[in-house]
Amino acid sequence: MNENLSTVNTGSAATTRTPEMIAAEIRALTGSVLSGILEIGRRFTEAKELLPHGAFGDWVRGQTGYSMSTANNFMRLYSEYGADQGSLFGASANSQTFGNLSYSKALALLEVPAEEREDFAREVGAEELSVRELKEAIRERDERLTEAENTAEGYRQKLQYSEQTVSKKNDELAQAETELEELRGQLEELMNAPKEVAVQTVVDEEAVQKAAQEAREKAEKDLKAKIAKAEKERDKALAEREKAEKAQKAAEQKLEAEKLGRETEESAAKKALEIAGAQLADLQKKLALADSPEKVSFKFWFEQGQACINNMLDCVGKLRNAGKGEDAGKLANALRVFLEKAKEAVGE
Repeated sequence: MNENLSTVNTGSAATTRTPEMIAAEIRALTGSVLSGILEIGRRFTEAKELLPHGAFGDWVRGQTGYSMSTANNFMRLYSEYGADQGSLFGASANSQTFGNLSYSKALALLEVPAEEREDFAREVGAEELSVRELKEAIRERDERLTEAENTAEGYRQKLQYSEQTVSKKNDELAQAETELEELRGQLEELMNAPKEVAVQTVVDEEAVQKAAQEAREKAEKDLKAKIAKAEKERDKALAEREKAEKAQKAAEQKLEAEKLGRETEESAAKKALEIAGAQLADLQKKLALADSPEKVSFKFWFEQGQACINNMLDCVGKLRNAGKGEDAGKLANALRVFLEKAKEAVGE
């Protein structure tokens, strides 16, 4: 197959496209708003696929009048904004929100993630802003997101520290409980020990009994002191753990409040946008009707007709893909006759 040729099927006939044809189309198109930009971007993309590797840059500069950087931007805009399925009448934006954006505004909005871009464009009224104002709105959005993320990260770090502190205090408390239990066991053994204690250096029975009593009382006193100290350490550990748990709960509440606040703010903004959009649509409808009811009717039926034709073309394509070329040809011919009759009716 010739790598420099592309074929577009139109029923039973076929039109062979070349880079020269595409260059002429690009030169004829105006990229002042996004609809025209998408058409140019689509053709740049088509030509790049047709041309040999390494030849695209020279072709752009020599045949279209555009720089390579501009061509890359046009292709990027087509990739980002172009509808997944092109309409019968050419490339179209994937949302009406972007339809009248200029080249510079469409490029600026690429700084906003694709899943948020349409809502953001509607929220700030991108079509009505200057390029400088739009870039400033994007910068402010990024600053708000960064600030919110930094705040949330601060709460997350505090929460992590609190969780580590609670874990540490739990370990200290467990150790204190273990030591206290050991001391209590020692005291119980001492209390249950025989009264007689062998003291080799004392031969007098009364002196032996006295020495044993003093030794037991001293040991008991020492153990009780250790127990009291251990209980104090345990109580301290309990108090510190309670304090750490309160700090952890506070950090969790702040993090949840920050998240809820952002969600509430976003919900309110979306609601306001929906209301504004409904009001704008109603106003546009009233203005259109005041101008000409026939125009409104024509626009409705034109869009319906376009959708029907696209659906019919889809049926023809499915039959071809299923290997039913004869049936596909009959349907394509029927559609072609219909379109010819329509052209005759409007005097074309």
